[in-house]
Amino acid sequence: MKWLCLALLTMGLGACASAGPVYTSADKTGAYGYSDTKLSENRYRISFQGKSSTPSDAVKNMVLLRAAELAMSKDYDWFRLVREDTEKETRSTPQAVGTYSSGPRVYRDCGLLGCTTTVTPDYTGVGVVTTHQTDRYQTVIEIILGKGEVEQNTDVYNARELYNNLIEIYRN
Repeated sequence: MKWLCLALLTMGLGACASAGPVYTSADKTGAYGYSDTKLSENRYRISFQGKSSTPSDAVKNMVLLRAAELAMSKDYDWFRLVREDTEKETRSTPQAVGTYSSGPRVYRDCGLLGCTTTVTPDYTGVGVVTTHQTDRYQTVIEIILGKGEVEQNTDVYNARELYNNLIEIYRN
């Protein structure tokens, strides 16, 4: 029984450790995933919104993966990258951490006629406010789709080749 529990725990932790960014469509505006808009017959705007745990290079790769997938689905061979913008949204969340203790504080006041003792609560401690910062990336590209041979250019991608190189990394 111990071995079964240990094996299940190990498999569960292994699955968590290997889970990386997932390539998927966004179910609504601003949600994690890709979305695209047709601008003309062979021109599209594609965006990919990452989660706070998605690195910027993964967001850029997944938007290119969507471009390759879109080109192939429309029977095009390549796409030219016309525009690329990556935005970084940083959120800071304050977090208070503190240690407080209370106990009695005794005051004794003595004069000519006698002494008076007063007991009041005493609060002491340390309060620390920290911030937790998360970054979220979104990349938006604009592409033109094309067919046939094309001159070597750093802004032109072979759709099938790019798709085959990236799909195994990001497909869920």
